[in-house]
Amino acid sequence: MRSISKRLPDFSAVMAIGLLIQFIVGMVTNLFFSIPIIIPGTQSLSFWPKFWSVLNWSLSYSNPVLEGHSGLGVLLVPLSWFFVFVAHRAKSWRYIVLGWIAALSMLFAAWNGILFLMDGQIALHSLWMALGFVISLAMYGVGLRMK
Repeated sequence: MRSISKRLPDFSAVMAIGLLIQFIVGMVTNLFFSIPIIIPGTQSLSFWPKFWSVLNWSLSYSNPVLEGHSGLGVLLVPLSWFFVFVAHRAKSWRYIVLGWIAALSMLFAAWNGILFLMDGQIALHSLWMALGFVISLAMYGVGLRMK
């Protein structure tokens, strides 16, 4: 059985593949499906109830492609934190730094994805979501090459 530190490049590959699938599903959603400017049932809610309602809507009541995009995001965020945990267990400072940057970037992307739906699809949230994605993907890409 290989040690934990030897598995981190494989874990990086899994995360990078997950992010690439997330990107493709997000682009399909963007190009071929319309998302309502105001998510049903959220007009009069304050921030946090609206936040959770929009997340719930994107996972359960939207089109199936957006549901897949949101569901994969909900899966990737905790996996990114698990990557940080595994890097700490392996005592690999390079993977620890990489994991923290990737996890925070992914959390930033997810946050802006929900804000994109909450605030009427403001393009700036889409830009920030893409930036978080690119940084996370770059970090996991670097993780593929580290030993």
